[in-house]
Amino acid sequence: MSKKHKYNKDNGRDYVYDSEYQSTPEQKKRRARRNRDRRRAIANGDAKVGDNTDVHHQDSKNMTKPVVISRSKNRAKH
Repeated sequence: MSKKHKYNKDNGRDYVYDSEYQSTPEQKKRRARRNRDRRRAIANGDAKVGDNTDVHHQDSKNMTKPVVISRSKNRAKH
């Protein structure tokens, strides 16, 4: 049985694939780690809710060394 794919005609993105990928155990662990690091930064006073900052992981492979930097600088790197 094949799944019906929902493609966005403007950008060609397959949302069924995205939702399947994001629900894999590996991606759930990575998302939980990112959320935990953000909550810790808020608890430590390094970041605030709605302050336009991102938690940047200097070693993205192991997701270590989280640092709070501006959203624009973090997203410009990628």
